[in-house]
Amino acid sequence: NKNESPQWEPICLYKKGELIDTMTTTNDGAIHTKELPLGKYELIETSTPVGYMPADPITVELTPGAQDIRVISKTQRIVDEKQSFEFNFIKTFEESSWFQYHDIAGRETRFGLFTRHPLIINDVTLPADSCLDITELDEHFTGSFTTDFAGEYYIKELTTHEAYSLADDVEITAFYKPEGQQKETIHLIEPIKNKIKRGDLNILKVDSETGAGLAGATFKLYTIKDQSPVDIGLFTTDQEGKISVHNLEYGQYFLTELNPPDGYYPNDNVTELSIDGIQELMLEIANLATITEVRKTGDSTDLLAGAELLIKDSEGEIVSRFTSGAEPHTIRGLIAGEIYTLVEETPPAGYKRNPDPVTFTVSEDGSVNQINISNQQTEVVITKRDAMTDEPLAGAEIEIYDSSGTLIYKGITDHNGQIKVNGLIPGAYSYCEVQPPLGYAQNPSIFSFVIDSFGQTTGELDFTNEPTELIIKKTTEDGQLLADAHFKIVNETGQSVTFRTEEGFYAVDRQGDIHTLISDNQDLICIRYLPQGTYKITEVQAPAGYEVGDPTTVVITSSTSTSNPQHISISNRPLPTLAKSTNSGIQNLPRTGESRTTIMLSLCLIGCAGILFGTFRQKRHRPKKKS
Repeated sequence: NKNESPQWEPICLYKKGELIDTMTTTNDGAIHTKELPLGKYELIETSTPVGYMPADPITVELTPGAQDIRVISKTQRIVDEKQSFEFNFIKTFEESSWFQYHDIAGRETRFGLFTRHPLIINDVTLPADSCLDITELDEHFTGSFTTDFAGEYYIKELTTHEAYSLADDVEITAFYKPEGQQKETIHLIEPIKNKIKRGDLNILKVDSETGAGLAGATFKLYTIKDQSPVDIGLFTTDQEGKISVHNLEYGQYFLTELNPPDGYYPNDNVTELSIDGIQELMLEIANLATITEVRKTGDSTDLLAGAELLIKDSEGEIVSRFTSGAEPHTIRGLIAGEIYTLVEETPPAGYKRNPDPVTFTVSEDGSVNQINISNQQTEVVITKRDAMTDEPLAGAEIEIYDSSGTLIYKGITDHNGQIKVNGLIPGAYSYCEVQPPLGYAQNPSIFSFVIDSFGQTTGELDFTNEPTELIIKKTTEDGQLLADAHFKIVNETGQSVTFRTEEGFYAVDRQGDIHTLISDNQDLICIRYLPQGTYKITEVQAPAGYEVGDPTTVVITSSTSTSNPQHISISNRPLPTLAKSTNSGIQNLPRTGESRTTIMLSLCLIGCAGILFGTFRQKRHRPKKKS
């Protein structure tokens, strides 16, 4: 039916194989031959209107009618059938390593057939990119389009599963073939392939306070497949604290921190993330640095400034060195779970170095590690002792001077013979005695000691005093020692001094019961421990046959000592004897009734009694002699 075609092609007329004429259909689809001789002819369509198959050849016979010889005009319809096209294609999907997108992707995929250029159909012009048809995939992931019009087309993927990127357009052209089949089938050689969307994951590990990047953090990236975790990989932050994971497939992932950076608490949060294949995913994950507080204290809880301290790791490497202050010293970034040792290098001024290292383990639960290290004040103990007995001496007044000569302390020894001075800073010191204990000579020496930077004290910290010593020598006028002289000693206030006996000397003793000192012809009277001052020595009983000596005053000074005793000598004159009168020449006679023998006997008895009494008193009160 030529009327259906706007475009006409030639038709050839043949007789016995000889081309008689070539004709073309008119707008109404008709052809008209010229007058022809009677006979058989064959009409052959050499070309068809666009979009139609060529018709089969037609035989036409021109015959004369009845009795008349005339030409009969014969009309024959030539019918063409349209030629159609079928486009077949196969769809494939990239298979995921972890997700099951492939099985369901085909159900969500649609394709459209579009004109590439304007196309004229039945006097209607379709613009380029016009959609002629839409199709879906079958269960074998194949699809097809059919069109009745030759031309240039492209197949466009309209929709697909969200995990996949849309495939590129596929261009296809349909050509009319006069010798072709009624339906031309065109198969796309290459399948239309969809690729899984992919994206990049960028992780930045930072300090939660400073925002600085942290190296050395290890993460595990995983996903869930069949309800079980599937590891994607382990990743560690670089020096800038960064991790970049490229070409991750579209889907849900989980990120967990396996190991924090050194010096930081672990971040236990599990981060769920989605890769959509559209834009890069940036994650910033912060960690809190470990915090260790060091408190330096003294005898109380008050903090001490000025201590020089260091911290060593388990390998003995110094990881921190600092000086204590009025607030706890904070150290950030010690490795959680590791063992460290705190060592004091130099103590605060006025304190002794703590020699004991403090070992601690950094907590892993995010809590603040509080480390305490205490110091004792420097302590200088000066001890005063008796040079003779080594017994401690109370009551000595001592002054201490620093290296510049400034008086920094003044104190008196206690019952233990000690003064204790706390809190002296490192340096050189000297001290001296400004007032000795009662009954002792002053020690004139200047002593020294040193406190080192560790608060340890070295030097002369013990010193002694010699007792005062007074030696009384009782003699005759010609220097011979006299025994049995009795003395009392009175101090400046008129109070009698009392004594106790020690081996070889009388010792001053306020609780003593000896008030009278007795000379011995074998030794001297030795008196020790008289306090400094002026004393009056009075002879209360002279040796037999001698007059009582005059009172004597003696001064005990700060230099009077056992090595430099005070000596006094008290001599006695003998009593005058009975003598004959030289003037009268008369001899004294016994009184009436007395005989010379009786008088002499009486005198002897009285003398013996006096000697016995003196001997008894001497044995009772005289000090024991040294062995």
